[in-house]
Amino acid sequence: MPPNAGAPTFTPGGFDPYGFDDDGYGSGALYPGGAIGLKNKRAEADRECESLAERFRKWAADLPVNRFTGVRIEDLQGELLNLCKDQHGCRYLQKKLEDGEPAHRDMIFRETYGHFPELMTDPFGNYLCQKLLEYSTDEQRTAIIESVANDLVGISLNMHGTRAVQKMVDFLASPRQPKQIRTLIYALSMNVVALIKDLNGNHVGVSSFVKYIVA
Repeated sequence: MPPNAGAPTFTPGGFDPYGFDDDGYGSGALYPGGAIGLKNKRAEADRECESLAERFRKWAADLPVNRFTGVRIEDLQGELLNLCKDQHGCRYLQKKLEDGEPAHRDMIFRETYGHFPELMTDPFGNYLCQKLLEYSTDEQRTAIIESVANDLVGISLNMHGTRAVQKMVDFLASPRQPKQIRTLIYALSMNVVALIKDLNGNHVGVSSFVKYIVA
């Protein structure tokens, strides 16, 4: 029997039963120069694994990780203003408003009242203000409008604030709230020219005019 009889026969370019295809560099110790080929294969696999790991880390970082799961809003008393300016905190408070519990709504209103000009121009706080306008009582909504009246033009000129003011316009228009509308129109009329000339303020000025004066 010739030597090496029964040993597996490897054909260049063929299938490697040990898990590597012949790529011309050697895929293992059974190939001439195979150690280099094996290292190349492993380095390539490591790079692919690292790429997948990096993609997973970026994906995980973008997830809305809710660190408030299971936390009662009562346990956050005195901290709600800061939570309004936090991405996940703001979402948590919006969800509390959507749940429709009057005690939670009133708690959020109490801790944010007096800070609406600041919150309406905040990247996250403006969303909380919009949601609070939606779920607040008529008395609370009137208090919100009156508290921001002196700052309403400045808020409207802000890229974040204009969203909150437009939401305010929408809620006062349907159903119409005469007292609240008068407060808002008077506040905006103090600087109509600045509103019309500004990209953000223009949306507020035009929508207010159409909804309250033309309609």
